Amino acid sequence: MFSVYAVLLFGESWLRLVADLSTRPESRAEFLRTALRCPSSWEPFLSELKHAKTLLSAGEAPEARRVLSQSVAQVLGEDADASVRAASLQRALEDCAVGMGAAFRLLAMSHYGDPVVRDAGTEVQVAALEVALRMQHLASGWLIYAYNVAALHHDSFIDDSAWPITSHEFGDEHRSVANLLGNLRAQLPDNRRAADPGTRAHGLTVCLVTICDYPSGAWLPRLAASVHGMYAHRHGYGYIHHRHSHHAKGRPAAWGKVDALREAMDDDRWDWVAWIDCDLYFMDMNRTLDSLLLTHARAAGEAAPSIDDSVHMLVTEDAQSLNTAILLMRRSAWSRKLLARVWGDDAGFSPFENHTWWEQQAFAQELFGGNHRRFAQMRYEAGMASRDLPFPYPQEVRVLPQSEMNSYHPISSRLVDETWAPGKFVLSFNGVKSLSGPNVAEVLHANYYEVFCQRNFVEDFCKDVLDAGAATAAMAPWLSQAETALPALQDYLALFAPYEDLLQLEPADFVQAKADADITTAEAKNCILEQVQKEHEAGSALCMCGSPGIQQSCRQILESIPESIVVGLFEAGVLPGDTEDLSWKASVRDPVLKIQELLLDMMMYIATIPAEILKMAPDTKRCLDTYSVLEEFGVQLTADDFYQRWRVFGCPKSTYDLVAKVEDDIKELEASFAAAQQQEQSDFDDMIVDMANTIENFAQYNDFEKLDEIYENVESVNERLKSAATQAKLFNSRELLFGKEATDYGMIAQLTKEWEPFSQLWVTAYNWTYDSKKWLTGPFQTVDAKSCESSVMAGTKTLFKAVRAFEKREGCDEVLNIARNIKEAIDAFVPKVPIVVGLRNPGMAERHWQQVSNLVGSEVTPTMEASDCPELRKLTPCTVSAYAVQNFTLEKFVELGMVEHAAAVADIGDRAGKEQNIENQLKSMQAAWDKVFFDCSEPYRTTGTYILKGADEVMAVLDEQIVVTQAMQFSPFNKPFKEDIDEWNDKLMYVSECLDQWLKVQRAWMYLQPIFDSPDIMKQLPTEGKKFKVVDGKWRQTMSRVHSNGHALTQCTQEGLLTQWQTVNRDLDIVQKGLDDYLATKCAAFARFYFLSNDELLEILSQTKDPLRVQPFLSKVFEAMKKLTFTDQLVATQMHSKEGEIIDFVNPVVTKDKNVETWMTDRLPVSVRTCLVY
Repeated sequence: MFSVYAVLLFGESWLRLVADLSTRPESRAEFLRTALRCPSSWEPFLSELKHAKTLLSAGEAPEARRVLSQSVAQVLGEDADASVRAASLQRALEDCAVGMGAAFRLLAMSHYGDPVVRDAGTEVQVAALEVALRMQHLASGWLIYAYNVAALHHDSFIDDSAWPITSHEFGDEHRSVANLLGNLRAQLPDNRRAADPGTRAHGLTVCLVTICDYPSGAWLPRLAASVHGMYAHRHGYGYIHHRHSHHAKGRPAAWGKVDALREAMDDDRWDWVAWIDCDLYFMDMNRTLDSLLLTHARAAGEAAPSIDDSVHMLVTEDAQSLNTAILLMRRSAWSRKLLARVWGDDAGFSPFENHTWWEQQAFAQELFGGNHRRFAQMRYEAGMASRDLPFPYPQEVRVLPQSEMNSYHPISSRLVDETWAPGKFVLSFNGVKSLSGPNVAEVLHANYYEVFCQRNFVEDFCKDVLDAGAATAAMAPWLSQAETALPALQDYLALFAPYEDLLQLEPADFVQAKADADITTAEAKNCILEQVQKEHEAGSALCMCGSPGIQQSCRQILESIPESIVVGLFEAGVLPGDTEDLSWKASVRDPVLKIQELLLDMMMYIATIPAEILKMAPDTKRCLDTYSVLEEFGVQLTADDFYQRWRVFGCPKSTYDLVAKVEDDIKELEASFAAAQQQEQSDFDDMIVDMANTIENFAQYNDFEKLDEIYENVESVNERLKSAATQAKLFNSRELLFGKEATDYGMIAQLTKEWEPFSQLWVTAYNWTYDSKKWLTGPFQTVDAKSCESSVMAGTKTLFKAVRAFEKREGCDEVLNIARNIKEAIDAFVPKVPIVVGLRNPGMAERHWQQVSNLVGSEVTPTMEASDCPELRKLTPCTVSAYAVQNFTLEKFVELGMVEHAAAVADIGDRAGKEQNIENQLKSMQAAWDKVFFDCSEPYRTTGTYILKGADEVMAVLDEQIVVTQAMQFSPFNKPFKEDIDEWNDKLMYVSECLDQWLKVQRAWMYLQPIFDSPDIMKQLPTEGKKFKVVDGKWRQTMSRVHSNGHALTQCTQEGLLTQWQTVNRDLDIVQKGLDDYLATKCAAFARFYFLSNDELLEILSQTKDPLRVQPFLSKVFEAMKKLTFTDQLVATQMHSKEGEIIDFVNPVVTKDKNVETWMTDRLPVSVRTCLVY
């Protein structure tokens, strides 16, 4: 069958090529007379595209996107109404399809060629490539129309035009983007949860719709109706089969799809409508459309799988663009609106009515044709969040991999993943008829129908559809031609034998092997020359016969081999192309910058440049040699690569020139800088003298009434001293840079030392004056205890130093008195600090306030009133009433006599804080359990019940909290919460013990459940089986409760649960012991059973009447025996050795209705010995 098919395909392709060449005009002067290929009105559009390409070359991708989007929108009239937009689209299609293809090609480049995208993470790269690929799909739609209609299949129409595009480079770009996108997608996690292939969604109704408008007598409509009908019947789907395409309404037949879908949408019986092309077979009838919906349109966050209400369409793409051979649409308003726009309801027509891809291009235009405007302002960022990344399709659409819903026949598939193979869901004959001819297509339809029937075990239903001679009848007209052509073809094929290695060469593997061998540029060149020589020899022998089309195809295949190797070696690094390191980053820093600070680094950097250039010389030579090899073999370089070649070549000289220029600039700047610094230093000296006078006379500022004014002066001097120290260091560093002697600015440090007592005094005095008033008379609840304590302690130390300094200095008596007075005031406040720290502790509770009240002999609360207590100093009881806390002050506490009890109050406050820590810790532990749950969402295997998952997290929380709780029990500050702590500890210990028992039960149950699920085991161990069934019932009841509510603490503290698990564990121990005794009995009956593990022995005994279950373990029981041959009556007639030797039994072993230990003990050894005797 294959040889006949090959002849048919070869012959029909030959005839089509000859017919095409004979009918094609010799010239197309009306199109080829100018390079524009379009009316002259399109010249401004060409200028915009060239400008955008320049922007892309300069790395300004966002601006290029904006320019291109604006130009395309203007040409297509996208701001006008529907009819004007449709007319503009049609005019562009007819007048300048090649120009529009070039525009969308550049739009694709603006996304995948964005410099930010190249350096970004995988998610950003995938998002950019997704958008770019759909731009390329649109470009393909424009270019295929130009190629078929305007160019009449002449590549030169596109390649030699003025537009920035050629067929070859666009094809390479398209493939590169698709391949790179596939590789990057594989690196991202796949979060989809695949539904079972046979899943049916409860209550979901689906209708299949197709049109089979083929000539009378054609086989395909009958075959398709059989395939589609059986598939729909099996899964309860509706099926509408239109035999004639009246739905096209005067348009090409493919447009009938849109109207047929709209018609089906009007039937409210269906939830989803699935379009299937007539030449599409469901090769795996067990797979449902529901499973595709539940996999690719699954609602997020729901335990039970369901379909996302926001998804309205499932569709696939092939290597060129969107493909609608099969698609699913929800019966919804969104779907109806989309179909209306595709048909062109608003405009009254569709500009794609006569497009090569008909309605598919209209779908593509509506789904992602406006992306150039959606993403015109798009700016990629390296760390973009997932929600900000662009997606080319509307959110209502899901795009499925072609392999899952639309696999192609090998004739029309371009990628391995596209090609149908056994096990894939759908086989589409899309493109087969146009590539191989109608007769070959009809044969394939019949052959694959037979494959469909066989793979789905429905041969009985297929008999009435296709009799055995149908395929032969379809091929009959070609058989005589095949017999005549076969000898010539065999002679032609014989010519290929000497060049089999060349034709089977995989360039990628060849390149990788050479890259791994780390060959030199010269060796790489010799490899390429060798392949070129082989290509010339093969071309002379193979490509000089046959039709022009076959000769051309032969040459293209052979010529692609060395070209692929050249490019592959270049990309693999054998021919180095990365010249970034060879540029040496030689842009010596711009001398316009502040050379004062950068001069030393620059001079050091310049000194290293000659050595760097010398170090890079071998790499420079290798890189230039690489470009020479590429040029020799005619590899077309991009503008960037071409520029980079000469940049590398001239880089050493340009670097030395730049260094010389910078050195001259440095010398000029040194002179001007030295003069400027000299003036700055002179001014700086004057400023130091002025500051010294200020410090020397500052003792005259001794009027405490002018504290605010003095404080401002002090802060001013502080800032000036700080600035002077920084400036002095800067001057010294610049002097060092120019090799001058450093100026001594030690006077600044001396002035700072002399100034320090004044600064300490007045800054402390200022802060104390305002803070003390706030602390004593301000609302007590606003006092910051930590700030108060640190300020008072620091003030005491600071003023102690200031007093000692002023005592040693003459003329500072009045300032000294002020310092002593402030220090005395602060010292007087020090005993009050413990009161503030103690009572402002956030842990102070009612019991602590009561302790303070008992301590001072008067009731003290956070809401006490003091204004009605005239006898406070006598510590007499006062009436306490509700009083806002802000009306109570530290001064009132002092009047209560608390200073005498300051240490005790501080101790109460400290204890309150530590008790609060314990209380908060206890509450935190209790709250932590709110988020701890067992995972019992999925049933365990096929048991119909669940097992405990997530126990590790529970145990981790439990262990940590037990340790913390036991530490709290020994804390001396736990008294107020001791009962709560003890109760919580008891609960945790109960949970721990209960969980241990629970997990022990689970381990035993998981081991024993499949054993006692066997009827044979239940018969042989009735007592243990009955006891296990009781345990199994308790397990299922408990796990059903956990499945409903998985809160760990709630479930582990159920009353009586611990006792239940302890009892269950005792019962399981009894069951396990009985099982072990049973196995020991079997081993005693047949000693060779000792060679098997318990699990292996149980697998045999659980099916004791099925001798076939023994086969996998025979080699363990009998060392040299691999398996036995059984008849249909379960009689063993032969034994097989591990080496493949087969020996017939003289006395066959009857095993039917016999326990395995019986026939293996009594009968099998006898038969084996008998064979050995004979």
